[in-house]
Amino acid sequence: MLAWLLACTTTLEAEDTVSQEGLSWYASCGDPACSTYAGPWEGVPLCADEGVALGDSCPDPDASCDPVDACNALWVCTAEDPHDQEGGCPI
Repeated sequence: MLAWLLACTTTLEAEDTVSQEGLSWYASCGDPACSTYAGPWEGVPLCADEGVALGDSCPDPDASCDPVDACNALWVCTAEDPHDQEGGCPI
């Protein structure tokens, strides 16, 4: 009984953390002028290898992945779209 209670509590806490933070995958701003892909980036996994898509929920606000983008934008796990920052993205 105690093991079941602990398992349920841990699962609920993990689900509450994700839903409270409202984290999703967003594209970062990338280069001001797109030209060509300059990656791969050390320590940043490919998004295709991670099996994620823009807008999917994500549990780790420090996560990022590389979509192999010509503008060198990365996908980041965050609660707010980086494009919606004050001033927007540089052009």
